[in-house]
Amino acid sequence: MIDWAMVKEDLLKKEGISNIKDPDQKRILSTCTEECLETAKKLARPKVVSSIESSEILKKLSIGKKISSYIKGADKICLFVVTIGRLLEKEASRLMETGEHLHGYLLDRIGSFAVENAAEDFEDGLRAKYALKGGSVSNRFSPGYCEWPTKEQKNLDKILIFKKAGIKLTSNLMMVPKKSVSGIIGIGPAKIFSKRRSQCSICDKKNCSYRRFSS
Repeated sequence: MIDWAMVKEDLLKKEGISNIKDPDQKRILSTCTEECLETAKKLARPKVVSSIESSEILKKLSIGKKISSYIKGADKICLFVVTIGRLLEKEASRLMETGEHLHGYLLDRIGSFAVENAAEDFEDGLRAKYALKGGSVSNRFSPGYCEWPTKEQKNLDKILIFKKAGIKLTSNLMMVPKKSVSGIIGIGPAKIFSKRRSQCSICDKKNCSYRRFSS
């Protein structure tokens, strides 16, 4: 479910490790990266809970105009939540608290890339499944992005029952474990979502640090 080679690639690229010129600094970071990746592989517990609903389910979700426009034409909606569990983030916190800040930071970042990778894998699997049926699948969208309020996590929880994945919502509707991703994916006839593009292509926030590029 998790492509650890891709997780490593994302870490090295997005944390700027690949561009470090100082050989000693690069050696230290490379060693820490490998150690943290091995730890992450042992601690990650990926799990997915999903449900395929009719498009009528959108009446129960306030996804906003941008996402509504993008998935227009979908006759089915996939609701999902993905997590890698609590063990990795607990270990990252322990490392930070005991003064191993570099290992703690890198392990935490690896966890973030890993859960995104798991969500990507789920999306790709859904796309392949419906392609065989002559259908097409949209990109995934999560609460908190593209004008979809974070408070909508509560409605997703009511439908999916997050606790099936070992996830609970805090009073301010944040997911615990933090290394979790929820969202929706549109499913429709062939060619409606035939051109795959980044979720960020419909967002106006050009300077967002989480911004993705078209794939």
